[in-house]
Amino acid sequence: MNKRMLAIVMAGAVSMGMLAGCSGSDKAASTTTAAASTETQKTEAAAQTGGQKAEIVLKAGEPNPEGHLLTQAMEHFAELAAEKSDGRIKVEVYPGGQLGDEATSMQSLQMGGLDIYRGSAVNMYDYGAKKMNIFGLPYLFAGREHFWKVMKSDLGREILDDLRASGTGIIGLGYLDEGARNFFTKDPVTKPEDLKGKKLRVAETSTLMATVDAFGASPTPISFSELYTSLQTGVVDGAEQPLPGYESNSFDEVAKYMVLDGHSYTPGLIVISEITWNKLSEEDQNILKEAASETEDWNRSSAETSEKELMEKLTSQGAVISEPDDITQWQDLVQPVYDEFAADYTDLITEIRAMQE
Repeated sequence: MNKRMLAIVMAGAVSMGMLAGCSGSDKAASTTTAAASTETQKTEAAAQTGGQKAEIVLKAGEPNPEGHLLTQAMEHFAELAAEKSDGRIKVEVYPGGQLGDEATSMQSLQMGGLDIYRGSAVNMYDYGAKKMNIFGLPYLFAGREHFWKVMKSDLGREILDDLRASGTGIIGLGYLDEGARNFFTKDPVTKPEDLKGKKLRVAETSTLMATVDAFGASPTPISFSELYTSLQTGVVDGAEQPLPGYESNSFDEVAKYMVLDGHSYTPGLIVISEITWNKLSEEDQNILKEAASETEDWNRSSAETSEKELMEKLTSQGAVISEPDDITQWQDLVQPVYDEFAADYTDLITEIRAMQE
């Protein structure tokens, strides 16, 4: 059995769409990994909220480690789901990619083996959600205020709903903000020419790879879990991440230079398997929608505070964080990305950019 298929099987084994209480099959699934066993014990110990035992247990995967901003957001979502359902709904959050990487988790969602996942909008194009590809276009958003104005608009909801409408088997519950993605490298970078010839790890998505290519660098898709070692050993010269991802994974230890070019402000997504969704009552569906909407608001304020604190922490640890010499040089170079990927979205792009005013 290959590694990818094994990951899918493991994810399916620990993920049970809906269970009443704590059944024997849940105990069998919990033996698949030590992490899942620990989480199940936590669920048994805390299955009651407001005196009512959990009737629905949903497994939620999160690729980032404990303490990461988006992990905290998923945990907040879980708390709200329990609170709003008087303890009937329990969302178990498995951080650190315990249930598999993004590709494995997305496939598990589509098959109903995993209930909830915190994914990235930029990857949804590869699963059939074409409108989501617009969020991968470089320098589309001017900053956090512009980003959230779009996400909370009717247009933002339309793009989120396109996940289901496109027949992906996945339903979008809400957006999450991790901040703009920036390049970080082992050597200083202040202008796009400094990236030429460098091997940069990127997620294997068309727009991100094209963006890196536009700067004259070599896009190198490797597993996120292998990135630290790959930077350490020189397999790649750098990568790109928002500040929370850069700090929580200690990438500053092996690539201390970050340029705040903000080339991509890609929303995170709280998504749920359509198979799981269809098993829920309308009341419980609405509870999850409300929990996701309130998590968006919590995440927005938390992200802004976290970013300021992370800048200070990283600088004190020796990271060298700089602004681009001239951001227009970076923006001009990515026009080929728009020529290749934006032809079908000119109206959407115009509408998004109009919200900046």
